[in-house]
Amino acid sequence: MDVVDNYAQQNSLVRQYKLEFARYTRLEHELNELIENERKSKADQDYFQFLFEELESASLLEGEQEEVEKELEILSHSEEIKKNLFQVSSILNNNEANLVSQLNEIKNLIHGFVSYHSGINDLSERIQSCYIELQDIAKEIEIIEDSVSYDPGRMQLLNERLDLIYHLQQKHHVATVSELLGIKKTISGKLLAITSLDENINKLKRELSELFAKLTDQAKKISVSRLRIIPNIEKEIEQILSQLGMPEAQLKIFRKETERLTINGVDRIVFLFSANKGHEPRELAKVASGGELSRLMLSIKSLISQRNLLPTIIFDEIDMGVSGNIANKIGIILQKMSKQMQLVVITHLPQIAGKGDIHYRVYKQTLNNLTKSMIKKLSEEERVDEISKMLSGEKISEATTQAARELLE
Repeated sequence: MDVVDNYAQQNSLVRQYKLEFARYTRLEHELNELIENERKSKADQDYFQFLFEELESASLLEGEQEEVEKELEILSHSEEIKKNLFQVSSILNNNEANLVSQLNEIKNLIHGFVSYHSGINDLSERIQSCYIELQDIAKEIEIIEDSVSYDPGRMQLLNERLDLIYHLQQKHHVATVSELLGIKKTISGKLLAITSLDENINKLKRELSELFAKLTDQAKKISVSRLRIIPNIEKEIEQILSQLGMPEAQLKIFRKETERLTINGVDRIVFLFSANKGHEPRELAKVASGGELSRLMLSIKSLISQRNLLPTIIFDEIDMGVSGNIANKIGIILQKMSKQMQLVVITHLPQIAGKGDIHYRVYKQTLNNLTKSMIKKLSEEERVDEISKMLSGEKISEATTQAARELLE
C-alpha cells in the first residue's frame, strides 16, 4: 500500500486520512464505552429517580428535626406545663395573698422610713427592683400559659413528620436531616450524569457521522488515485526487472474494495508475481525466491526513490541470491539511486561494493575474552585489498588486485 501511495505522491493526503481515521476509531471506542455506561446506568435510573422524588417530596429543611422534636416535647407535656404555670401565676398575682401584692405592701412600708436610715434607703431600692422583676415574671408566665395548649391534631402532624424523617434516616443509614439533604444532592448529580450521557452519546454520534462522511470522501479520492497509477507501477517495475535479468517477470497489483473503512481507506492491495513465462502471477510471498525477491525489492525502492526524495535508504542483503552480471546491474541501479539520496548498502558482492563512494568493513574482534563488533572506514588501497578478498577469499593475487581496481574505476 505504501508503495502505491508513494508512487502516486499522495503521502500527505494518506497521512491526513490516517490521522482522521485514528481519531474516528478513538471516538468510536469512546462512544461504545458511553453506550455501555448508559446501559448500566439506565438500570439504576428508575431507582435513583424514586429515591430522589421521595426525598424531594419530603421537603426537608435544615435544622427542622430539632425544632419538631422540641415542639413535640412541649405538646406532650402541655397539660402538666399549663397546670403548673397556672398555679405559679396564682401565687404570684391572682390570689388574695399573692406575692406581688405582698411585696408591694412591703415596698410601701419600707419607703416610709427611707429618710431616717441610709440602710433602709438601699433596701427600699432593692425591694423596688424585686417588685418590678416579679411583675415581669408574672406577666411572662401568663403569656406562656396562654400559648401552651393541648393540641392532638398538631401532635399527630408532628409525630408523622418525625416518623418520616426517622424512616428516611434509617433507609439511608444517616442520623441527621443535613445528611439526607446531602444524599439528595448526590442522587440529583447521578441523575444529571445519566441525562448527560444521553447528550454526550448524541453529540458523539453526530461527530462520528460527520467524520465518517469526511473519511469516506478522502478514501475515495485516495482509491481513485491508486487505481489510476497501478498500471504504471506494474509497467515500470517490470522494465527494471528486465534490466536485472528477468525479462519474463510479471507484477500484478490486485486491488479489492473493502466492505468498510480501514486504516488504508477502502482498498486492500496484494502484489502478485511471476518470474517466468507461462506461470500465472501469485502472491509474492508464495512464489518469489530469495534472489527474485531481492531484485523485486530493489526495483520497487528504485521506483519510489525517483518520486520521493528520501534522505536515506538502507539496503540490507539486497543482493541475496544473485551474482555475476546481475550483481553488476544491481550495483549500477544502486549507484544511480545514490545520486539523489544517501544509500547505505550491506553487501558481500564485490560488484556492488565497488560502486560505493565510501567503503566500511564490519568485523568482529575479541579483546580480554570479550567479542565486539567493529567498523572501519577503508582507504582506497584498503578498499582494493577488501574487494580482492571478496573476489577470491583471503588469498590476494595480482589478478584479483587488478580486478578489484577495475571494479573501483
